[in-house]
Amino acid sequence: MFPVTQPLAQSENKALLFQRLGLNERDPRHRHLYSLMKAEAIEGWSRLTARRDALSPRLQQDWSLEPPYTFGQIDEVAFQAEAIYMWHHAQASTRTIYELGQHSKGDLKDNWIIRWLLWHVFRYRDDRNRIHPNLRQVAPPLPQSQGSTAAHVRHENPVRFWDPVREHYRD
Repeated sequence: MFPVTQPLAQSENKALLFQRLGLNERDPRHRHLYSLMKAEAIEGWSRLTARRDALSPRLQQDWSLEPPYTFGQIDEVAFQAEAIYMWHHAQASTRTIYELGQHSKGDLKDNWIIRWLLWHVFRYRDDRNRIHPNLRQVAPPLPQSQGSTAAHVRHENPVRFWDPVREHYRD
């Protein structure tokens, strides 16, 4: 059994997470391990934000809500269940790190490291997804010489955004 480390507030940054876990941000092996943990958190985010039953009870009958759901819309019980699921299905390398954050309160198990990772995925996805990706823009009229009868053409305006979890720009 690994020693459990003191929990880190979810709002703390990655540098403090690395420090708390005894990892070095300059070490490529540690960065790779962090990337694996992020990938598992992205999968957890995908599962949580796609399931209506993960919504808080007061929102489950609000049919105007569509996935992906935000952190504030997810029920704490569903969030915790996903953290437990992630711990049980983690790769051997990431589970070694997760062991540092595993603690129990009676029958209730929790993992502050997985919660931190999930929260950060939600935080970045919620903030970035507030930009409406389906914004439409009206194009100027086509010149008559092109033979078009349409006065305006509607098209989707692709919105690129930085995905800090995957560490690259996305459409």
